[in-house]
Amino acid sequence: MVRPRRARSRSTTLAVVALAALALVAGCGDDDGVTLVPGDASGGGDTGETEEPGVPAGESDDGDVCSLLTAAEIEPVVGNPVADGEAQFTNCSWVGPEVEDVNVTLSVQELVEDVVTCETMRQQSPGAEDVAGLGDGAWFEARGTGSFSNSDLWTCIGDHIVYVGLAGDRDPQSMRDASETLMRSVLDRL
Repeated sequence: MVRPRRARSRSTTLAVVALAALALVAGCGDDDGVTLVPGDASGGGDTGETEEPGVPAGESDDGDVCSLLTAAEIEPVVGNPVADGEAQFTNCSWVGPEVEDVNVTLSVQELVEDVVTCETMRQQSPGAEDVAGLGDGAWFEARGTGSFSNSDLWTCIGDHIVYVGLAGDRDPQSMRDASETLMRSVLDRL
């Protein structure tokens, strides 16, 4: 089934551009073992190597961001099935089979001093709410209602910025709750 493309908000587009630029500047990894690009050059999340589901990126053989969550962990949180994570540049996406399903995107990026910082990323979401208890400074922004909504949850931890984005047919509060639950799982593994 071909899925219709969804329009992105200005803040989401700016964030995606910033993360792509960050990936170019940051290179392939950092000194604490978190790899910033997938191990499989074909763009898929599966490198053919055996790895334990849900193993932190710094501890798996290929180290890609898709190893931070599994479809089995995501499904009960979002309330629908999702395919295994698919690596896309430095992001990983888990997509449901139906248009109205909640889809999840995860990104872990190294911050770049004076270029991409938590402060510059936070400024891209002036209407976002601060979230306590997640990393060194987290913020959440929800857009849309009714049949489709987006939620963006960002946090900084050490010298990285972590993004969990959800899009689908759910109310904003359930999207926020799901985002926070998934973010906690990711932070526990970094």
